[in-house]
Amino acid sequence: MNFPAALPWLAMTLALAGCATEAYRATESQCAPAAYAQYPIIQQTRMEMRTRAIQVPTGQTRCSSVVNGNRTDTVCQDIFRTEYQQYPVYVTVDINEYGRNQVITACARSQCLRTHGNPDCE
Repeated sequence: MNFPAALPWLAMTLALAGCATEAYRATESQCAPAAYAQYPIIQQTRMEMRTRAIQVPTGQTRCSSVVNGNRTDTVCQDIFRTEYQQYPVYVTVDINEYGRNQVITACARSQCLRTHGNPDCE
């Protein structure tokens, strides 16, 4: 995938970097094209294991009775416990994302150091 096609993804990533200064984010944007050229987006589907909580009956019940005149009404409810169950899920990941982000960060910090005297463009 080429760099222009990756702009929405880059915009989302940079938006999540909310603690960065505006100058730092602008510098990251300048560094991104070279990083995408070096580490293009390569999507790969793989299976990962996830964990979910499920409620499992214990075999016990909790009952309560209410006297209503000459009649007693009893209501029982099953008692559950939480168990954790693993399940497979297929996910699509960009296998070059980590390397590309490392290049963008190193480039941005280097340029900020040159232009602002610190690696955070402050």
